[in-house]
Amino acid sequence: MAYFAASGAVFRRLLLAVGCVAALLPMTIAWGQLLQPGQVAVSVDNGNNLRAAGGRDHKTARILGTLDAGEWVRILGLENAWAEVERYDGKRGVVHVKCLVPVEQYIAAQNDPGEFRCAREMPRRFEADLGPDAGQGVIALEDVPDLFGGGARIRVLSGSGDTLWLGPVGDVYDVRGPATPLFFYCHHSGVSWPELVGNLDGGAQVEILAPIGQSDVSVSAFNRIRWNGKAFEPVFAGLSLVESPKGSGNFVFEPYKGNSLGVRWVMSFIKWRGQGVAEADINEYGEKTGGTELLVGKAALRFTSKGAQLVDWIEPMRAAP
Repeated sequence: MAYFAASGAVFRRLLLAVGCVAALLPMTIAWGQLLQPGQVAVSVDNGNNLRAAGGRDHKTARILGTLDAGEWVRILGLENAWAEVERYDGKRGVVHVKCLVPVEQYIAAQNDPGEFRCAREMPRRFEADLGPDAGQGVIALEDVPDLFGGGARIRVLSGSGDTLWLGPVGDVYDVRGPATPLFFYCHHSGVSWPELVGNLDGGAQVEILAPIGQSDVSVSAFNRIRWNGKAFEPVFAGLSLVESPKGSGNFVFEPYKGNSLGVRWVMSFIKWRGQGVAEADINEYGEKTGGTELLVGKAALRFTSKGAQLVDWIEPMRAAP
């Protein structure tokens, strides 16, 4: 067990030196004790066989594929020194437990654990009026490292620093369902982070509006959550803010599917002015150019019960530079 008490740097050097295929029996037992069904684990080195179940201790079972360093699996079950796993792409099989380490331990052993956390410059504290019972407080985002770039859970604090509510940790490794709107992330494929925090449409409670992470310039979608006096709860998830009808200045929260040709939408929010008004980036693919020309602008929008209404243009729509 002294092996696992090594510092992150020493731990990583040991992994590279011995590889999982050369691990000794006492080490194998120790690895197995660290793994639990439902847990996410990571391959410690390259070329580890993912096998079908069968044969004596699975050692001669058919090879389904391999796991290389940094690739992750979810533990489905444990049988002696073997783990039944589901790989990140959905393929299932068994792999020897000495080839795996819990994801938290893998991240801690890397040369730069900061690669697995959101950037320092991303805001993590928002002052907010929490209503007549709690008064002025703070909405804090606490780092939750993951393999994709990091995430954050919500902690709501009173003015005196007491915790009023602690949000859930989203399971970012669950690829079957949508991410919970109560958990934020800054993944390489897209960022979901609070863009607006405030009393958006004049209601009694503070709200948070955050985009769903995306990797291209297409119609954005947003999650909206609201403080109910005791906890944050989802208002909606995955709705876009699209101008309807086009040219009216009226933007409506709606589910949007299809391409972005000829659609004018809120790409992101820049700044909360207060009093129900926010500044936003507006995008549109021009129909006259077959959708190849991106038009961009900046506008002040006032939130309404169904979306937002144009107040004025800060920068009129123009071809993107």
